[in-house]
Amino acid sequence: MDNQWLESRKISPLDVVKGRAPLVGEKLNMACPPSLFSPIDPFVNCGLLNQDLRKIEQEGLKNKSSISIIAKSVLTRLLFNSAYPCPDPVMLCGLEISNITTKDVILWLREPCPNDRAKVVYFANMHNVNTCVRDSELTRLYNRADFVLPDGVGLRIGVKLLRKRFKENISGTNLLPLLCRFSVEQETPIYLIGGKPGVAQRCAKKMKDAHPGLDTRALSDGYQSDYREVIQYLKANGRKGGIVLVGMGVGNQERWIEQYKSVLAGYSIFAVGGLFDYHAGQIKRAPKQWQSSGLEWLWRVKMEPRRLFVRYFGGFPEFLFYLVSWRWIQRD
Repeated sequence: MDNQWLESRKISPLDVVKGRAPLVGEKLNMACPPSLFSPIDPFVNCGLLNQDLRKIEQEGLKNKSSISIIAKSVLTRLLFNSAYPCPDPVMLCGLEISNITTKDVILWLREPCPNDRAKVVYFANMHNVNTCVRDSELTRLYNRADFVLPDGVGLRIGVKLLRKRFKENISGTNLLPLLCRFSVEQETPIYLIGGKPGVAQRCAKKMKDAHPGLDTRALSDGYQSDYREVIQYLKANGRKGGIVLVGMGVGNQERWIEQYKSVLAGYSIFAVGGLFDYHAGQIKRAPKQWQSSGLEWLWRVKMEPRRLFVRYFGGFPEFLFYLVSWRWIQRD
């Protein structure tokens, strides 16, 4: 769903008062006036535009009360959305974060690859930003990528404090189905490298089951000391290009990509963190109601409390401290 089109369907409370539009109802139905509040508002406010918003709107109007729709719309608007401008890129704690949409990513994939290196895409969430602030070399690697995509409500809150706005919240889990459809259409493969032993294989199988005709295979887990055979395989099949998903954790995956991108010309490489775990069913993803409430991070803590409690409950204050400090330095 196009963000600009949704913006064009906005109305004011005065329209409701004058009877020109309903308080709660549909926004996507062109046959009727848009409403002031809709079940899709929380998804839009959280930047989750790569969804079946028409279905979400219809089901929400059937199953939710008007009060709950209004309350959730207002709360997520206050926390995660604004009317601030959308510059590209957005500078955040020294990182150049791309302010684009999933549609832009797919259009970019259609463009020819450079002759001397692979295309490179990273994702930036609150944890990645904190890690980069503590590691200047990692910041340099991020800023050399073709795109650094904004992932998570933490960044949406942070950029709102800078009086700016991201067009979309783009996570690897939401982007993966689009990458699969693109690869089926273009008849190019997707290769998986990383994760615990066996996880990438299960992820590849689920991808094939969900997308008939997809050519995907897991080449290696993320615990190898020598990837020469993997690189030789990719080089031997480089003429038809393809997408390489690397999931080795923040820092390790970016350094792996930096090491090998010059010999993998023709490929588009995405650093995807723990994506394989989610898609393979190792870890259950948050329900859509948690996602649209901006609470997917809390669901993740619930699923993996030992690993993620400190990352999120300690990481958010750390992120705000870095952001305020960086903003203060920029003003001087």
